[in-house]
Amino acid sequence: MVGVEVLGGRIKPKVSLLRAEDNADLGEIEQIQDQGKAIGEAKVGQQVAISMDKPIAGRHIFERDVLYVKVPEEDAKCLLTAHMDDLTAEEQEVLKEYVNFRRKKELFWAGV
Repeated sequence: MVGVEVLGGRIKPKVSLLRAEDNADLGEIEQIQDQGKAIGEAKVGQQVAISMDKPIAGRHIFERDVLYVKVPEEDAKCLLTAHMDDLTAEEQEVLKEYVNFRRKKELFWAGV
C-alpha cells in the first residue's frame, strides 16, 4: 500500500497510473482504502492508500511523485470535443494539464 493525496479529478480501482516526471507506466490500481476500509473511488482532497501490483514504494514510486491516471488518447479526444460541459471546472483543468503533459512527449497527442 502506498499513501496518495488526490490533487485533481478522481481515482478508481482498475485504472493505470503514469509518473509525471518521466511518463513511466506504473501499472494498475488494485484497491483504494480510506482508514482501512476499501472504497470504490477517491476524489479531490482525499488522502488514501492504494495497492498496486507492479511498482514498489522506494524503488519505482517515491514520496512527492506526481502521478496521473492514464487516459487513453481516444477518450481524451472525446472528452475535449464532446464532453467538456459534463466535467466540473476543476476536472476540465486537470484534463488540460494531462493533455499538455502527454504532449511534451507526443506533440499532437489527443489533437482535435
